[in-house]
Amino acid sequence: MMNAASRFKRFAKAAYYCTIIGLLSLPAGAMAQTVTQTQIFSFGRFALLDFVNVEQIQLNIDGSFSQTSDIFFIDDPQRGYYDITNGPPNTTYSVTVPTGDVVIPGEPGRSMIVSNIAAGPTAKSTDGDGNATFWLYGDIRTRGNMDYTDQTVSGNIEINVVFNN
Repeated sequence: MMNAASRFKRFAKAAYYCTIIGLLSLPAGAMAQTVTQTQIFSFGRFALLDFVNVEQIQLNIDGSFSQTSDIFFIDDPQRGYYDITNGPPNTTYSVTVPTGDVVIPGEPGRSMIVSNIAAGPTAKSTDGDGNATFWLYGDIRTRGNMDYTDQTVSGNIEINVVFNN
């Protein structure tokens, strides 16, 4: 059984701040459209209370989140928001994100794994002026059996926006 003092020491050793930056690309010929990040995709700032088990945060399409019992949040996770402007009016579009695991490097051997990245809303379409908003969400997990220390981990993912004809 871990007493409060040793539990706090573990908490103090494992504060994390994780952000994901989307690298956006539009297809050739899409010069007038712009995509602007308006809120960073972040799994928040958190402390790990257990280094043995794999710990996970799930950030859902609606912005709600859940975590395994040994994660304590300092700052809550948030979806990443992106605004499209000057797109083709009243046009559906798709957002392509990585389909597999994305390893976010930390201190040597202490990386995090981001998975299940997706874009909302489910139905994506620009309005009559060619504007729209989409967001990113997903999961992050530790590798387990590692003594994580205080660190900020961040990484990049490539996002492609494709307008349908």
